[in-house]
Amino acid sequence: MGSLPAIARDSERGALLDVHVQPGSSRTECVGIHGDAIKIRLAARPINGAANEELIRFMADRCAVPRANIQILAGAEARRKRLCVKDVSAQALLARLLPKNEKENGAGMNRLRISSAVLAVLMLSACSSARPVLYPNAHLESVGKEGAEQDIETCKQLAESAGAEESTGGGKAGRVATNTAVGAGAGAASGALGSVIAGASAGLGSMVGAASGAVWGLLTGIFYAAVGPSHQPNQAYTNFVNRCLKEKGYEVTGWQ
Repeated sequence: MGSLPAIARDSERGALLDVHVQPGSSRTECVGIHGDAIKIRLAARPINGAANEELIRFMADRCAVPRANIQILAGAEARRKRLCVKDVSAQALLARLLPKNEKENGAGMNRLRISSAVLAVLMLSACSSARPVLYPNAHLESVGKEGAEQDIETCKQLAESAGAEESTGGGKAGRVATNTAVGAGAGAASGALGSVIAGASAGLGSMVGAASGAVWGLLTGIFYAAVGPSHQPNQAYTNFVNRCLKEKGYEVTGWQ
């Protein structure tokens, strides 16, 4: 557990934990590591504090402590939150959320690092997801940048809860499958050719090439299915977020 210092750590108040929540899910569960936080799906929508209440209930049950021992220190209206859990150490907290032995955790972290490195290469050719650009009116100046960011996250969560997806889903599965198949085919062909040139078994080279090509094709397929070719959210999503921000007093000039 010592390899995850940024996610959970001990303090005088209790164990501090960074979480990334996904409200509106079919059930509440801990998914695993999400960047430098623990991802938790919540079977509640971010309306009238329901998602935060469900998060506190889930954490209290998993840690076997009273709900009063769970405190949201930051991010009450955002997906990224910092929790304080009293009477539980950081190591015990992670053990209860991620019940795996140290060997499995180490292997999982190694796989995560490899996947992150591959995706980082793909990121060099991709743009970050679009966000609304706010005009610096009196309301924006009064709430500040941090307050505006929290309001943007709140409006985005409300849009998703209403059924407006940030990116269009059509053809994503097909693109992933196609990239996987193309990667496997290209890897098999190049592996067989290379083996013949080197005097080795073409069949063995083909199998190795197909496996490595399929992995690369799968990763690129998942990546481009997620970010999309234009990196722009769909119109229903932006319209919802724009109206939500307008009702809060902001002026959206566009997305980028």
